[in-house]
Amino acid sequence: MGDNMDLPIICPVCRAPLTWGERRVTCPADHTFDIAREGYVNLYRTSRRRSNQPGDTRDMLLARRAFLDAGWYAPLSDRLNACVQDFTQVEAPASDTWQVADIGCGEGYYLGRLMQALRASSKEDRYSGCGMDIARDGVRYAARRYPEARWCVANVAQDILFADGSVDVALSIFAPRFSAVIHRIMARHGLLLIVVPGPAHLTALRDQAMADVRDTGHKVQQELDKLLPHFNLVDQSSLTYPMTLKQPDLQHLYLMTPLYWRSTREARESIKNTPTMDLTTDFIILTLTPKINT
Repeated sequence: MGDNMDLPIICPVCRAPLTWGERRVTCPADHTFDIAREGYVNLYRTSRRRSNQPGDTRDMLLARRAFLDAGWYAPLSDRLNACVQDFTQVEAPASDTWQVADIGCGEGYYLGRLMQALRASSKEDRYSGCGMDIARDGVRYAARRYPEARWCVANVAQDILFADGSVDVALSIFAPRFSAVIHRIMARHGLLLIVVPGPAHLTALRDQAMADVRDTGHKVQQELDKLLPHFNLVDQSSLTYPMTLKQPDLQHLYLMTPLYWRSTREARESIKNTPTMDLTTDFIILTLTPKINT
């Protein structure tokens, strides 16, 4: 586990600061949370659970892990890393350490690679990272794979367990979000990077998987309508590139997206039996800064 001991994570019960020990995390009111063997902490309050295994299913997480490990989305990760590195060259952190959060981190791919890149590019270790997600299996895997950051199970769709104004850089990549909650945790100078699918993202797969399903489309404007009351849009860019996927990478991509669960049985069989598919990515990257006094 990394040396980032001063992360501004708060108690889900009383919202006091949490202190990390060797085996458990505690707050001044003695609310205690054990650190799992893999190194993550479960801050998801049992009384709020609607499912025994909320979030992405194990099959989705395993498919995403395999697909990302194959490197198909590495260009997106590299673009985000460059954005953050450029930002840290011209801004100063709110404290002595840059606090980086991945809200809806899944299995930790993007934050893990970002922390590795930041530390490789700096002589000083001034970066603390924490990923939060409701899917325990994903967080467990992240903790094993990327010890450069802290990892917590938490329901980020309801609340984000960081102190007010404490996060310098936040990522939200294909994840549900509430802009007012994210705004609360952002430092005044902070940077928020959001990735959403553009209109041309994986259209061939969408067409084959969802021919009889409505509303697959482009939701960038809806995202902006929710964000702009709380954030300033600094930049909106796209990242597109072709991919020729063979099996099993094609099936892994299909399984890791909501497309699979919206598809008919016939569509699932069709894609499973498709040997090769030419696809194009269309990532929309929104770069935002928090508005003051909103």
